[in-house]
Amino acid sequence: MSSEQPQGAGSPRRDGSVSNARSLTGPTTTYTPAAYSNASNRDPRDSFDDVPPPVPPKDEIYSRPTTGSTFKSQRTIKYGVGKYSKVELVPQPSDDPNDPLNWAPWRKDLCLGSLLMMAGLIAGMKTAFITTNGAMAAPFGASFTAVANLTAAPLIISSFSGLISLICSKIWGKRPVYLVSFVFIFIGTMWNMTTNDNYGGTMGARVFQGLGWGGFDTLILGSIQDMYFDHERDARVALYDIFATAIIWGSPLLGGLASNNANSFTVQFRIINTFYIVAIPLLVFGVPETSYIRSTSISPGAPSSTKSTFEQSTPLRLATIFNKQRVRDCLYKIRPLSYKMEPDLCLLLQGPRAFVTPTAGLIFALTMIPHASLWSFSQSLSLILAGPPLNLNPENIGGIMTAPWILAIMVISGFTLYRRRNPKPNTLLVVASIGVGSVLVMAGTLGFGFYTRDNLPLGRLNLPLLSFLAGLLAAGYYVLDATTEPLIIRSASFTCSNMTVTQRTIADMRAGVIIWRNLAAGIFVSTTPNAISTLPGLTATLIGFTVVQAVLAAGIAAVWWFFGETIRRGDGTIMNLVDTSILKRPAAFPPAGSNV
Repeated sequence: MSSEQPQGAGSPRRDGSVSNARSLTGPTTTYTPAAYSNASNRDPRDSFDDVPPPVPPKDEIYSRPTTGSTFKSQRTIKYGVGKYSKVELVPQPSDDPNDPLNWAPWRKDLCLGSLLMMAGLIAGMKTAFITTNGAMAAPFGASFTAVANLTAAPLIISSFSGLISLICSKIWGKRPVYLVSFVFIFIGTMWNMTTNDNYGGTMGARVFQGLGWGGFDTLILGSIQDMYFDHERDARVALYDIFATAIIWGSPLLGGLASNNANSFTVQFRIINTFYIVAIPLLVFGVPETSYIRSTSISPGAPSSTKSTFEQSTPLRLATIFNKQRVRDCLYKIRPLSYKMEPDLCLLLQGPRAFVTPTAGLIFALTMIPHASLWSFSQSLSLILAGPPLNLNPENIGGIMTAPWILAIMVISGFTLYRRRNPKPNTLLVVASIGVGSVLVMAGTLGFGFYTRDNLPLGRLNLPLLSFLAGLLAAGYYVLDATTEPLIIRSASFTCSNMTVTQRTIADMRAGVIIWRNLAAGIFVSTTPNAISTLPGLTATLIGFTVVQAVLAAGIAAVWWFFGETIRRGDGTIMNLVDTSILKRPAAFPPAGSNV
């Protein structure tokens, strides 16, 4: 949807726009408070100014729904093609071929594939030491806590670099942030490949990696949002989630085998570095700038077709790609800096404001313990099992991650399929997800603790059972994480005045949750080894995590059930998107029982 607003009735917001927003889930109209109160008093016939509308094609008379943007719009509403020919494109693309929404399908998918390549490499770096932490302490001459800090430090650093990257992307766009972040990652992995038994060198290399992780962690979902329409986006986001999760928990399976065979913990970074042969050209030539100022790209009187420019693009052929003009245009478009905004305080605070909204804070609180527990205990497996009486090697320790890997992918895939059939979850579904996820987390956490306490001294741990218990923890976390997307989208739809602001807010709130989680995971990974250095300490820590999660889950579920609308009002107030005087009018809101 274009950021130009229809000239219909709507109350002004603090950002100067009018309250006539469209739902993210399709062509249905989302009424904001003032629009909802005035909708019943408006005669649609008044919107045509006594000029009869053009007669649509015969096969479209019954098929294309009427929405708020249909009336008094100065531009033709654009629809998809093929099986999406009856779907109004959301957001509405401009008529500029440089608009990322108008890119050819192969160009969008090439950009997505390039970003997925980097996401996979980063995921492998994050869990590279899961299988070797215990074996690294002796050659380094360092404590288990110091070895755990090799993972904790880059996670903590990535949370701050992610915040800085998000702010910089508002001014200079995402492409230069990706390129600078990759430079840090490249230095870190090349250095890590040569550190061997040097603890200081390994820590320095991991710091560089953490500086680069943040930019990709916080911006990739935003780039997907920039390029794809609403009806295309869910599949790509699911692909990103599944791929990143599969690599992050699956890489220890192969990494442990490689480290065991090579008798070196640096071999995993040698493997990662070989992928740069493909990753570097893909990043440099396949990831153009996706940030785009759509509101200023079209003049009100510009001609517009009913199909997007992207849908009308020419087919992909070698003769079409490799002509002189197209190559020249391609080289121009991939220059490092092609987007620039004048910085001001309001622009710089967009990201930080989204981080401290009630919705982002509650989502983080709900998933903090499961996420941090999964990270801290996976990083501590080697510290617990590599010593006597079991003396497991990296290959066996990596095998314990089999169940977390499988169950995490199954949960994400299951929720993806469910959302395709039921795109609008309600409050009951969110609360049910909180309950089921918390039960799985508590079962996995307590089971892991008590089983290890009772059987580790006897040296008779059943590794498949231990893997399954860790898998329950992973499955519970990803069930809880499934509430993130619908809650953020609902909040943004409630508070934002147009599609441009809605998309920006969703991207910022997602990034905020990711940053908070990285920070918490780093802190837990750093402090857990001291807490679980003895079996009583391990049991007490896990019981403590379980109790805290039970209290948080019950409290947060109750808050969302009874105060969901108040939370969304708070989001809009903190982000300076709504006028609180309007929100205080009870009659301005839809009846109770609306979807979350």
